[in-house]
Amino acid sequence: MHISIILPLYNAGPYVTRAIRSALQQVEVVEVIVIDDASTDEGYAQVQRVAAEDARVCLLRHPDGQNHGAGATRNLGLTLATAEYVAFLDADDYYLPNRFARTKRVFAERTDTDGVYETIGVDYYDEEGKDKSLRHHRGNLRTGLRATNILPGQLMEYLCTHPGENIHLNGLTLKRQAIQGHWCFDEGLRQAQDTDFIWQLALNIRLYSSGSDMPVARRGVHAHNRVFDLAKVSYYRRQLAKKWYDRMLTANWQPSINWYFTRLYLETAARQRSWTKHKVTSYLFKAGGLLVLWVKHPWRLTKRLLG
Repeated sequence: MHISIILPLYNAGPYVTRAIRSALQQVEVVEVIVIDDASTDEGYAQVQRVAAEDARVCLLRHPDGQNHGAGATRNLGLTLATAEYVAFLDADDYYLPNRFARTKRVFAERTDTDGVYETIGVDYYDEEGKDKSLRHHRGNLRTGLRATNILPGQLMEYLCTHPGENIHLNGLTLKRQAIQGHWCFDEGLRQAQDTDFIWQLALNIRLYSSGSDMPVARRGVHAHNRVFDLAKVSYYRRQLAKKWYDRMLTANWQPSINWYFTRLYLETAARQRSWTKHKVTSYLFKAGGLLVLWVKHPWRLTKRLLG
């Protein structure tokens, strides 16, 4: 099994060396493609030093040298990957030993597999990051799905009916031919483009669990994580919700999936208004919003939500 690792880099100088070395220690890894997204710290120089020691490290920038965001950066990596399989790693995270042992087994046993997802853990790098995580994200120590026997055709419905569970890019390994030229990251989403990408895959290709809830990587939590920029997160989550609500209106999905994207659309709209922070006003806003949506699309919404 030969794997290309795609690693976007933006101002992760203190962490990127550890990330790259954790990938290089995996025997299946034949290349680590690091794309610098116009970093302003010492991260680029750090990668240059590692690349000088190991020819598997490929370091490059966007052709125009500008910052394009994580989605565009990963897309560039996907176009450059040459191995049969691709996996992702953020520059401030790292793989655990034997990262691909169970992944390899699933691909060997299930010949129809396009991708395998696994659980990842968390590593707190500083107290400020830990406090923010506990306050804003409930300090979840693992990212993954509790159920390990979900069939590919059931995966999207499971994600929509278990919104507290999700698949992290660091735990995902894909057949390159299943996605290259077919599925990519939405470059208009500077946040939440990973969620959008995984939803696309869950609907369109065959993803299997490794069958284990043991972490294969750790997500580094620190004070400068982009997920703590709540204004940007809220803005792009709203864009994500609108995109998928609009898709739902013309798609042929299960009612449970349609209800999820309708609720997500209303909830993200409610969070933009300060007076909806109270449970009662939030509920009234969403109820009123649902009525407005029903008036705008009476037949389509009835069919999508009621089946």
